[in-house]
Amino acid sequence: MKNMAEDEFGRLSGIVFLAGPPGAGKSSVAHALFRRHPRAMHADVDALRALVRSGFADPTLPWSAETRAQFRLARRAARAMADLYVAERYLVIVDDMVVPRNPDMRIWSGLGDAMLARVVLLPRTRVAVERNRTRKRGKVTQRLASLIPRIRKEFAEEPRPRGWSYVDNSALTVEETADAVEAIILRRRRGA
Repeated sequence: MKNMAEDEFGRLSGIVFLAGPPGAGKSSVAHALFRRHPRAMHADVDALRALVRSGFADPTLPWSAETRAQFRLARRAARAMADLYVAERYLVIVDDMVVPRNPDMRIWSGLGDAMLARVVLLPRTRVAVERNRTRKRGKVTQRLASLIPRIRKEFAEEPRPRGWSYVDNSALTVEETADAVEAIILRRRRGA
């Protein structure tokens, strides 16, 4: 994996990991970042899971070994895709609902400087619930609403893992949240 850097055209490459509960704004912020970078790829774990056409394990139903296995497989696929795209000097934005303490995060170890930032978007519960309510994703989105308080609590647990930045984007626009993520990347690149 090449180090994070700007190429000869000033394009940033590496991986930005966006985590957070449903309704945190991960996908919206990813799209805002895409508009700012000419070579960017979205490794959306939910979208990769949705590629399962037979035997899909619904994450809003009681979790099973199959649910865990499908999440792990989608995360491994996201990592493989990220490796390929970063090697070709793309900015890769990973979008996942994974809690930083989840053992699946080991999938992302060994990246060194290619990991530009690990960011948890953590709006207040009522904000995440409202954002989730306005989505157009059908029954799964409706069932997620009741799970958001518990999921958000897991993300907010102390102590916070090293190497992760937390952004309370409750009162921020999508563009302001993207600015905050880019500020985190800049601080990491400067070694701060």
